[in-house]
Amino acid sequence: MVLLCAAGKACLLHAHALKTMDYVTMKDGRVYLIENNESAFLEQPLKLTPQLTVLTNGTIKIAGDGEEELNENRRVTLDGFWLNDDGTLVSFQPHYMIKDRVLYFVKSGVFKRVDQDVTFGNGIVLRTDGALLIPDGRLIRLQDGQMLTVTGQTIPALDQVMMIDGKLVLQKDGSIIPLPVRSTIGMSDGTTVTGNGLITRPTGEQFMLDQGQRLTLDGAAMSKIQ
Repeated sequence: MVLLCAAGKACLLHAHALKTMDYVTMKDGRVYLIENNESAFLEQPLKLTPQLTVLTNGTIKIAGDGEEELNENRRVTLDGFWLNDDGTLVSFQPHYMIKDRVLYFVKSGVFKRVDQDVTFGNGIVLRTDGALLIPDGRLIRLQDGQMLTVTGQTIPALDQVMMIDGKLVLQKDGSIIPLPVRSTIGMSDGTTVTGNGLITRPTGEQFMLDQGQRLTLDGAAMSKIQ
C-alpha cells in the first residue's frame, strides 16, 4: 500500500502494520477458516502466532502453556486475538483489565467482574477500583484498557482501528467507538483517524484503511510497576 508522506513523497507502509478481520471459528462441531468472507473447513493445523496453533478439532495449542478450546461460535483472529460479537478484540492471554472503570478478569475473551482485591505473588495488590498498591508504597491507578497478567506483570495496551461494512470503528482504551465520516479522533500513540478511513501517523504518513482491514496501535502507556 502506498502512503502519502508529509514531504509529498511516496512511502510504503510496513506490511505487518495492517491486519485483516479474518478468523477461525467453531460451528456445529467443525472448525472453519473465514477469509475474505469465504468459509472453508480447517483441514490441517493452522499456526496463528509463534505461540498459538489451532488444530482441526478446535483445540488451540499454546506453546509451553497448555491448550485452550475453541468453543461453539467463538472466534479467534488470524493473529491471535479473541474476536467478540461486538467487534472487540481481546488479548488471548488470561488477564485483568480495567474497562469503564470496572475491574474484570478476562479469559477466553469473556469478561468476569472482579469483586475483591487481588494480591499477586510479587506483593502488588490490585484493587477493584483499578488502583495498584506497590510494596514500596507507590499507588498507581490503571487507565481503561490497561492490563495485567495473572502474575501481576503488565501487558502492553493496544488500540484497534477497523473498517467493517464500510464504517470505521475504533477500539480505544478498551471500548468500541463508531466514528462518523466527518469526525477525527486522536489515538494514544499520536495517530489521528478520520471517519472516512484516512489514517495519519505521527510521522505525517497517510493512507486509507480499506474494507476488512484493521490497524493495531499502541494503547495507553502504563507506568513502570517494578
